[in-house]
Amino acid sequence: PGSGTMAGAALQCVMFHTFRSYYRTAVSDLRFQGVEILLWRIMVKLLSPVLRVDIQILFDLDLTEPVPVRPAKIECEIRQTDAAELDEILDMQMQRLLPEQIAQLTDAQELQYAQLMRARAKAIDTYQKGLRAGERCYIARVDGIVAHSNWLRFHDCAPVDTCALDLKPGEIYTTDGFTREIYRGLKIHQAVATHMLRVAKEERGCVRAYTITDITKGGSRRGVYRIGWRRRGTILYLTVRGLKRTWMVRLGGDLEPLFDHARAVIGTGR
Repeated sequence: PGSGTMAGAALQCVMFHTFRSYYRTAVSDLRFQGVEILLWRIMVKLLSPVLRVDIQILFDLDLTEPVPVRPAKIECEIRQTDAAELDEILDMQMQRLLPEQIAQLTDAQELQYAQLMRARAKAIDTYQKGLRAGERCYIARVDGIVAHSNWLRFHDCAPVDTCALDLKPGEIYTTDGFTREIYRGLKIHQAVATHMLRVAKEERGCVRAYTITDITKGGSRRGVYRIGWRRRGTILYLTVRGLKRTWMVRLGGDLEPLFDHARAVIGTGR
């Protein structure tokens, strides 16, 4: 085949990996979480054109207690990063094509790629705003490759639209943990998360931490429980597409940090 098919093949490869990820997620749901979670995912996908539906679980952790050391199963370098490495971080989720490959895309493939790059640009902008606000991003590199990223927000960071909680002095929020697919199952997330928690406790004197996981993220919850996080409450988010507003429904537990934030941004979206 000529060079004109190379870009299409590259995009098809990306799509293949995406569909493979969907398949693996479905199999994992059936095996580890049950048919209810799989059916929930299908319902959310069907509603997605008009309504965004999320069920999130809030966890907290008492940092006055010792923070356990949870090493990864593979040797990795864990450190704080900056804006210069944001492109590498996004490459884990939204891989870029080479310029010569982009030039050879069909119209349909070019549209798909443009949508992917718009999502990537929005993510970059969100991460840059977080860094400017004082948030920290920590990464783990394995053999020089970014294998995991995770974000840490302190109570005195400048306001950003993406923070889900109203933090008090001495409180932190960890969010957006992501592990490159080939490195999942090696406990890299636990290693980075406990590193971040120890930094917040030892350097900033923080006393309480919060994190949130989606109800469909069974693997994430297992890692959260192994670190020692305590389940605090569950909340339902409903967002109508095109409206800059999110409705929040308390499903159970103590959700004060979430609802304090909701009162502060009512009508502006999440």
